[in-house]
Amino acid sequence: MNIETFFAHWDVIENPFRAEEAKDDPVYRRLMDQPVAHPDFAKIFGDPEHPDTSVVFGEKGTGKTALKLLMEQRYRQHNQRHPDKQVYVVRYDDLNPAIDRVVRHLQPSNPADALKAFRLQDHLDAILSRAVTSLLDLVMGEAEDPALTPKRLKALRRMDKRKRIDLYLLAILYDHPPSGHSRQRFRDLARFLRLGWLTTVNWNKAATAAAVAAWLAALIAAPFLGLPVDILSLVFGVVILGLLGAWGVAAIRLRWLARKVLKEMRVIERDSGTLAGLLAQLPKDDLTARPLPLSDEQDIRYQYVARFLDIVEETGVVSLVVLVDRVDEPNLVHGDPGRIRSLIWPMLDNKFLQQDRTGLKLLLPIDLRYLLIKEDPGFFQKARLDKQNFIEKLEWTGSTLYDVCSRRLQACRTRNAEEIRLTDLFEDVSREMLVDALDQMHQPRDAFKFLYQVIQEHCRNTEEEAPVFKIPRLILDQVRRQQSERVQAFYRGLAPA
Repeated sequence: MNIETFFAHWDVIENPFRAEEAKDDPVYRRLMDQPVAHPDFAKIFGDPEHPDTSVVFGEKGTGKTALKLLMEQRYRQHNQRHPDKQVYVVRYDDLNPAIDRVVRHLQPSNPADALKAFRLQDHLDAILSRAVTSLLDLVMGEAEDPALTPKRLKALRRMDKRKRIDLYLLAILYDHPPSGHSRQRFRDLARFLRLGWLTTVNWNKAATAAAVAAWLAALIAAPFLGLPVDILSLVFGVVILGLLGAWGVAAIRLRWLARKVLKEMRVIERDSGTLAGLLAQLPKDDLTARPLPLSDEQDIRYQYVARFLDIVEETGVVSLVVLVDRVDEPNLVHGDPGRIRSLIWPMLDNKFLQQDRTGLKLLLPIDLRYLLIKEDPGFFQKARLDKQNFIEKLEWTGSTLYDVCSRRLQACRTRNAEEIRLTDLFEDVSREMLVDALDQMHQPRDAFKFLYQVIQEHCRNTEEEAPVFKIPRLILDQVRRQQSERVQAFYRGLAPA
């Protein structure tokens, strides 16, 4: 008997236990509006209007990515219900771009060595880049958000000039649109923000052009007015050379400034010429009045985060949440605990984790928990994990897994089908027996694998001409032993997940 025949008997139109990745699981997405099964979710999620930091460790398959997706959905719902108390969510779950740029910047003989040089400043720059780029995509109409509508974004046009220039500077430093940098994007942004000032370099260009035009006009009019041509040429020549000199000095200064900024902002994809050209659009007074990241000082980045929040506050945003996930997946990491440690440890800093109006949700592999307990007291004093909603291990009980599997089964049945329980699929199997079996699986991914294997094994041993639609207890016990041994071998590092 095939699995489709078995499910059709129970009015199940989709295999509830097939998916292993939450991000590709349509069943899970349909269930996200239901009450959350895991008891720690409320602690991890916190209060959207006053977000705090959570540091969560969990095995592969315990549902870290599922929790991230659920938090994203709950934040969206909150934003739609409270348009004047919105949460700005940044997904920091693909670290490959930031790592690749640091590798290109440092050019180590072994690319993996770049992970050891990864700094907190690099993480702050990468997070700011994602936040600023997503905001500008909304402003430019290249993305949509049900809460941050174009009408709300127009509030950015009405900000005081200081904030409008702050946003323009953040765009110059951090904007990384998927389509690549474009002068037109910055011109459109300047027009949107009503920044029509004449910059220092442009002023030099305009003044030089005006001086040349005046010189030519004077040469033409000199014979008629009886003016000495040689004296006029000397005067205008001195003026034009002075303007050209000032123009050159300003350009050299901006190029030097751009190179110094790029030396510190290692995760930003710019060349010095492009950055110098963008900085040239800011009047000198506005540029010198704002700090630039010219050193490895962290406080400048914290100022940028605060200024970004001050800007989006105009649109109804009251807090920022950063979701950190999949830190074991970058190409140079390959799940190696030591490399993950090099990448993540800089973030375990109390000042970073306790920023005002900001919440960090760090969903980390359990391997780091084993490394964490080996750190010295100084590390824990700096990290202050006691203040971070620290969850040492994301765990699931058999009862919780039973509830999760039951919900998935019901969600995959036809709309008008009579409700059934998970135990209805089995012969002579009580709820307690199923709970005990699921408890040995420890986590959702393995629980789904277990039930999928039970159904598959039953169908494999049942003839199509003589179908049996209740799974005998013998099959359950047999598959439980196999899957339990596999899970234990995985925990001992003797088998893959």
